[in-house]
Amino acid sequence: MPSKRIATFRSLSMEEKALFFEAVFCQVLIWFLLLWVPFRKMIPQQSGNSGECKPFNRGLLIMVKEATARANTLAFWKNRCLVQSLAARNMLARRGIVSTLHLGFTASPHGEPSAHAWLQVGDFEVVNKGSVELVLFKNK
Repeated sequence: MPSKRIATFRSLSMEEKALFFEAVFCQVLIWFLLLWVPFRKMIPQQSGNSGECKPFNRGLLIMVKEATARANTLAFWKNRCLVQSLAARNMLARRGIVSTLHLGFTASPHGEPSAHAWLQVGDFEVVNKGSVELVLFKNK
């Protein structure tokens, strides 16, 4: 199995490899910040996309989505979707792309709470929504 991952990594273009390493770095940094910075203070820091949105192509969004998903396979923490969404948001913000961070919460039929974070650019899901139905927080 590791040899398949190495072969897949080798087949990536230099741009895809650079995005992967950026995604790994961003995810580790976001995870570390979430450990030390209260969540209520993290989100206002993430809402800095108030400027004009630069034009972008869907190919870049797909590459960022794939890079963050690949980097997320290395994650050893529990809040994977939140870390992945915040990292992808930072990567897109660096490129001048405005995104919408969604935080959702629902309860299972057994009453167990479930939370999920996902990221969208327009109608494109950079981090997939999944099955959470109730949106509690939408931040642009």
